[in-house]
Amino acid sequence: MTTQPLEALEKANRVRSEHARVLGELRGADPAEARQRISELLLSSPAEVRSMRVERLVRGPRFIGKAKAGRALRRADVLPWHPVGQLTVRQRMALAEEVGA
Repeated sequence: MTTQPLEALEKANRVRSEHARVLGELRGADPAEARQRISELLLSSPAEVRSMRVERLVRGPRFIGKAKAGRALRRADVLPWHPVGQLTVRQRMALAEEVGA
């Protein structure tokens, strides 16, 4: 039996744990801090958020709901299901500005 499926499962669990940690930080922050942190994550794109869907990151804080996130994504011309790591520089900057405003 190969260890490849177990390694893939371990990697997937690590990624999910990192996503949960980032989202937990955003939920615990006040609105100004959360907006700033989302902007930083979009612009720097660290490894722990590259595979996260853009909409999930933007909706991380409790005060940003589906409607607000949808408006920000439309204004920045970003599709909600794209991973953060696949955004262009222009999309990252536009979305960071929308969220940070």
